[in-house]
Amino acid sequence: MKMDQRRGWALAALLLAVSSTGALAAAESRIDKERGTVALLPDADLSNGRLVIKLVAFNRSKEPATLSAGDVKIYAAGNRPVSLVSLDVLIKETQDASRPQVSEQTMVLPHQPENYSHNDNAAMRSSTGQIVDGNYGGANAASSVGQLSTLPTGLSALSKEEQAKLDDKLSALRAGVLQSVTIAPGSAAGGQIVTEKLKIGRKDERTLHLTISFNGEQYDFVLPVPRDH
Repeated sequence: MKMDQRRGWALAALLLAVSSTGALAAAESRIDKERGTVALLPDADLSNGRLVIKLVAFNRSKEPATLSAGDVKIYAAGNRPVSLVSLDVLIKETQDASRPQVSEQTMVLPHQPENYSHNDNAAMRSSTGQIVDGNYGGANAASSVGQLSTLPTGLSALSKEEQAKLDDKLSALRAGVLQSVTIAPGSAAGGQIVTEKLKIGRKDERTLHLTISFNGEQYDFVLPVPRDH
């Protein structure tokens, strides 16, 4: 899951809007209550079937309040629970996507003199005197083409530049994805949440129902599900 600068700017703008008296854009959902305000801004499109939602809470009370991804419950049509993708999973996916896969392959190594060494005394011979086992047969089986070697499947190493780019992506993920945050009185904070890949039938209602618990109050939202592009 990629988090670009535009999403960061949108989150900052949402933070500013929630903590001010200005009206939010039509695409944003906001609920005001006695002890707080919660606002949502979903992405305009799905990302690989997942929906990214920016979530911000404003603390109106006189005591600190905590907000985390565990305070968010999401349901699709038929009251089916929708899980959130954890930060650890997003980090692993980003790491894997940044490292090209190396497939298992068999390669021929150059001829080596030791490939031809053998011990006749240690070998087993057939009734005709032909060597059928031992160092001689094993080493010379591929001597005409060289020694065969199999490389395991794995991930190739990154260059310094590639590693630096990956580190930047991971830092952005850690900074942007909603984790447990304590919000001081009169302050706003939040982050992004990422749903699992949504499975919505053609006849199902394309909406998500979100319930967010914050500062002792419950906030209920209904968001339309965009198309996957």
